[in-house]
Amino acid sequence: MTTRGKYKRWKEDESIKIPKTTLHRMRAKKLCKPVETTSGLDNVLPADTAEIAHVPQIKHEAVTDEHDIPDADSGGTLQFKQDVDDEDNIIQPEDEEKDEWYDQLTTSSDLNAPLYDNAQVTIAESIMLIMDHSLTYNCTYTSLSNMIDIIKLHLPVGIEVQHLQSLYFLKKAFCLGGDSDIKFHHVCERCLSFFENDMDTCKCGHPRYKGTTPEQLARKRPRAFFLELDVALQLKEFFEDPEFFTLLQHRFSVEREKDVYKDIYDGELYKKWCQGPDGFLTNPYNVSFTWHLDGGSAFKSSHMEVWPFQGFINELPPHLRFSKRYSVLFGLWFGSRKPCMPSFMKPICRSLDNLYTTGIEIKPPEENASVSCPRIRAVLLVGTMDLLAMCLAKELVQFNGQCGCGICEDPGTVVKRGKGHARVYLCGEHDPVLRTKERMWTQAQESLQKQCPVGL
Repeated sequence: MTTRGKYKRWKEDESIKIPKTTLHRMRAKKLCKPVETTSGLDNVLPADTAEIAHVPQIKHEAVTDEHDIPDADSGGTLQFKQDVDDEDNIIQPEDEEKDEWYDQLTTSSDLNAPLYDNAQVTIAESIMLIMDHSLTYNCTYTSLSNMIDIIKLHLPVGIEVQHLQSLYFLKKAFCLGGDSDIKFHHVCERCLSFFENDMDTCKCGHPRYKGTTPEQLARKRPRAFFLELDVALQLKEFFEDPEFFTLLQHRFSVEREKDVYKDIYDGELYKKWCQGPDGFLTNPYNVSFTWHLDGGSAFKSSHMEVWPFQGFINELPPHLRFSKRYSVLFGLWFGSRKPCMPSFMKPICRSLDNLYTTGIEIKPPEENASVSCPRIRAVLLVGTMDLLAMCLAKELVQFNGQCGCGICEDPGTVVKRGKGHARVYLCGEHDPVLRTKERMWTQAQESLQKQCPVGL
């Protein structure tokens, strides 16, 4: 029977390669780092390839202890480091001038331009292909960074593409900058109010996630935040499609019959906004939204929840109204707790109110090219959601609690059902007080004054 040789012979003999399993374990323990050397691939690559880029290799030096691994050379391009899932650990540019140089290139370059002369893909396609590959195969930041370095080796000499400079610049192509259509809002973990105007401390005295104080710098990622998306910019993108304006005219071609409800156009509320020649929705460019709120678990093994706040354009035909192509995303809540609607809705309602009062200017369709740039406006007309989301949106007790009905103020009765209890609403015993717009507004004002629930 053959016996196994001596273990770890690669520590004594440099000609013996380190086993792949050993290298993998070293990398997992953050012990293996690259050093630049002139051996390895330098002898394999053609002579003219050396002019494009230098490929550093791992030097298998003899060490006396597995913790005594040589450090990485500062000139190395490829890096072997621990798989990172935190963007805060990504190496940032050394100075602000490099960052400004990227911003100038990003604002001045055309994303539809070729990656280089006679290239088969554009800059935008290159960015999306890299990110699509990363998301499809769940690449870590380390593997994605190494892939960028490999792609750079295949570029012609003298070609510098901003998103291929490093992983930082690739992520910066998706950053939430000042001119971005996405705004990031931190939420206070204590009172769930969001931080306005870059406040470092909440009104309740709780520090913000990011700030300059030692307590803020020591804090981890926020447990709750939400994104606000630019609705006006999404509408502009819709109107860039020549077919979109034609689809909006569907509302004028629908045949309506008295006392017959086929679509939202037959409802009293929609008809109210279409009254007269100067009606808001009589204008062929104006639109109305049906908003929807719902939530669910973000991950299978986590209690984090994600709540998208969406909008659907009522003037589109029914088969396209709820399609992904023409759906509008107002905001997105993410956190370990359910959304606080006053905080979540406040910045979104501001943008929607501005869209209703001021509107936005768009380029006219091709058939109306002689017409000046029309101004489109939008209104949030109706909403749809399940009972759980409705309780959050209306600031009411949950549907299975006392006075949890969203239509009336009947407290309900708790009855035994199976092994537990359930709240039921018995009909016919008395006439409950209905919830009306005026009554709920009065109760809300009274609740603010008394600082206690009213109408429950």
